[in-house]
Amino acid sequence: MSELAEEERALLTELGHEAWKLQRHHTGTEHLQRRLDEIQSELDQKNARALALEERLYLEEPAMRPAEADRCRAELRTLKQDLRRLQDRSTEDLLALGVALDQARHYDAGLNSYYDRVDALRRDLQAQRHESRGHRKAMVRSLPLVLVCIGGVAGVLFGIHYVLNRTMLGFHTAFTDAFDSRLPDWYQKSDSLVEIKATGGRLSIKGRESDQPYTFKSWLYQPVETPSFSFEARAWLVEGEGPFGMIFKYVGDDYYAFELDSQGRYRIRVYFQKKWREVTDWKSAPQVAGRRTWTTLMVVCLGSKIS
Repeated sequence: MSELAEEERALLTELGHEAWKLQRHHTGTEHLQRRLDEIQSELDQKNARALALEERLYLEEPAMRPAEADRCRAELRTLKQDLRRLQDRSTEDLLALGVALDQARHYDAGLNSYYDRVDALRRDLQAQRHESRGHRKAMVRSLPLVLVCIGGVAGVLFGIHYVLNRTMLGFHTAFTDAFDSRLPDWYQKSDSLVEIKATGGRLSIKGRESDQPYTFKSWLYQPVETPSFSFEARAWLVEGEGPFGMIFKYVGDDYYAFELDSQGRYRIRVYFQKKWREVTDWKSAPQVAGRRTWTTLMVVCLGSKIS
């Protein structure tokens, strides 16, 4: 079964779980309703008997034998005690029924939300199926790539503490690396333009001073074929003014770039057919730490949607 079918199946499984919880609440409310019916029936019977005794005592007590009158009054007292007890039980069960129905209402709303998500997913999958099979397969391949863009002569020193790649189906961790055991697998380089090295539990990329802008990358091939994933990295901009960040949805020479800068801003761009196109302009975000502070970067892709 394809990953697209797996994603649809996972969402429908969640929908089934919500429906099961809703059915349990409906079963509970049916039990309460049956019990309330039984209490009401008993209330009606005892109330009718109490009214009959009160009427008899009112009309016949002067002519009754004392023992008979005492027996009627004792039975009436017992009936009134039973009526108060049943009324209290009825009030408690009515409250429980109200709470259960309120919870069921929230589950109903949750089901509607899942229906909307299933419809949106199917529309998204239908659109993806119209793409060529080879292109679609390439676009869902998540490669943990790290990106640094160097601008001007300032130079940038950029450190990565760890990367974490998850598929979104049950939040399965497909890949994680803290640069302590897989260092040889990462692309490393040292020349007149850049020094890329993995050492001491960190990956660092340092662009040397230059009057030309360059883009430097370090990567590790860990293909994960899934339409939905999250990619997380903890990064530190040590010095320099150039943007830094990470690459995702890498297809041939085309990819998306999630970039941050020292001013606490971020943007998303796509490099397609050797041209850059901005998906979002630079935006300020309080979560972006800026220079000399660890910042956690995360990209979440759900099909063709990016956040």
